[in-house]
Amino acid sequence: MRMIQECLAGTPPDLSQDVSARGLTIAGGHANIADLDELVATNSGVEVSRAPQSDLVVIQGLQACLEEMSSLHALFRSVDR
Repeated sequence: MRMIQECLAGTPPDLSQDVSARGLTIAGGHANIADLDELVATNSGVEVSRAPQSDLVVIQGLQACLEEMSSLHALFRSVDR
Protein backbone atom coordinates (compact mmCIF):
# COMPACT_ATOMS: atom_id res chain seq x y z
CA MET A 1 0.00 0.00 0.00
CA ARG A 2 2.89 2.35 0.72
CA MET A 3 4.17 1.90 -2.85
CA ILE A 4 0.76 2.76 -4.30
CA GLN A 5 0.53 5.87 -2.10
CA GLU A 6 4.05 6.96 -3.09
CA CYS A 7 3.31 6.39 -6.76
CA LEU A 8 0.14 8.47 -6.57
CA ALA A 9 1.96 11.20 -4.63
CA GLY A 10 4.57 11.51 -7.39
CA THR A 11 2.06 11.54 -10.24
CA PRO A 12 2.08 14.60 -12.55
CA PRO A 13 -0.93 16.91 -11.99
CA ASP A 14 -2.74 16.09 -15.25
CA LEU A 15 -2.54 12.34 -14.64
CA SER A 16 -3.44 12.82 -10.98
CA GLN A 17 -6.62 14.63 -12.03
CA ASP A 18 -7.55 11.73 -14.33
CA VAL A 19 -6.99 9.21 -11.53
CA SER A 20 -9.09 11.30 -9.15
CA ALA A 21 -11.89 11.59 -11.69
CA ARG A 22 -11.83 8.06 -13.13
CA GLY A 23 -10.25 6.01 -10.36
CA LEU A 24 -7.92 3.03 -10.72
CA THR A 25 -8.53 -0.33 -12.33
CA ILE A 26 -6.78 -3.39 -10.95
CA ALA A 27 -5.83 -5.97 -13.57
CA GLY A 28 -4.00 -9.26 -13.55
CA GLY A 29 -4.33 -12.33 -11.38
CA HIS A 30 -3.78 -10.39 -8.16
CA ALA A 31 -7.04 -8.51 -8.79
CA ASN A 32 -8.85 -11.66 -7.66
CA ILE A 33 -7.47 -11.37 -4.12
CA ALA A 34 -10.51 -10.93 -1.88
CA ASP A 35 -11.22 -7.29 -1.00
CA LEU A 36 -7.99 -5.99 -2.58
CA ASP A 37 -9.92 -3.31 -4.46
CA GLU A 38 -11.51 -2.12 -1.20
CA LEU A 39 -8.14 -2.11 0.58
CA VAL A 40 -6.51 -0.01 -2.15
CA ALA A 41 -9.48 2.37 -2.27
CA THR A 42 -9.45 2.86 1.49
CA ASN A 43 -5.72 3.51 1.65
CA SER A 44 -5.44 5.65 -1.47
CA GLY A 45 -8.64 7.67 -1.29
CA VAL A 46 -9.32 6.81 -4.93
CA GLU A 47 -12.16 4.74 -6.36
CA VAL A 48 -10.88 1.30 -7.41
CA SER A 49 -12.48 -1.31 -9.65
CA ARG A 50 -11.47 -4.68 -11.02
CA ALA A 51 -11.03 -5.17 -14.75
CA PRO A 52 -13.47 -7.62 -16.31
CA GLN A 53 -11.68 -10.95 -16.74
CA SER A 54 -8.80 -9.40 -14.82
CA ASP A 55 -6.70 -12.54 -15.05
CA LEU A 56 -6.78 -12.34 -18.87
CA VAL A 57 -6.17 -8.60 -19.40
CA VAL A 58 -2.39 -8.80 -19.71
CA ILE A 59 -2.41 -11.67 -22.21
CA GLN A 60 -5.18 -9.98 -24.22
CA GLY A 61 -3.06 -6.82 -24.42
CA LEU A 62 -0.08 -8.86 -25.59
CA GLN A 63 -2.27 -10.55 -28.19
CA ALA A 64 -3.44 -7.16 -29.49
CA CYS A 65 0.19 -5.97 -29.75
CA LEU A 66 1.23 -9.07 -31.65
CA GLU A 67 -1.72 -8.75 -34.03
CA GLU A 68 -0.71 -5.16 -34.80
CA MET A 69 3.03 -5.88 -34.98
CA SER A 70 3.23 -5.76 -38.77
CA SER A 71 1.52 -2.37 -39.02
CA LEU A 72 3.61 -1.01 -36.15
CA HIS A 73 6.78 -2.30 -37.76
CA ALA A 74 5.94 -0.50 -41.02
CA LEU A 75 5.19 2.67 -39.07
CA PHE A 76 8.54 2.63 -37.29
CA ARG A 77 10.48 1.82 -40.47
CA SER A 78 9.00 4.91 -42.17
CA VAL A 79 10.24 7.27 -39.46
CA ASP A 80 13.34 9.26 -40.42
CA ARG A 81 16.27 8.55 -38.17
